[in-house]
Amino acid sequence: MATKAVRAECLACMGGSASLVSGCPSHGCALWNHRLGGGAHKLAAIRLHCYECIGGDASTGAGSDEIDGCTAHDCHLYPLRLGRKPADWRERMAG
Repeated sequence: MATKAVRAECLACMGGSASLVSGCPSHGCALWNHRLGGGAHKLAAIRLHCYECIGGDASTGAGSDEIDGCTAHDCHLYPLRLGRKPADWRERMAG
């Protein structure tokens, strides 16, 4: 799920062009290492990308409330924004 979500987000960022995703110059983007499907710790990278999106600071946690309460339901990364698989956070929220 995370691999497909990252790929979809990268494609959206690059106007749907797979070749632009492959040659993406945004090396500072948290998703850059994952844009072609590789890389470990995709969920952590997604969470970091969400911090970047809202202008927060992952090192201090500033902005985590905005990420948790994000309303961008159309974002490809929305279901994974908490840094864990949706089933994991549903269980945490219920318990």
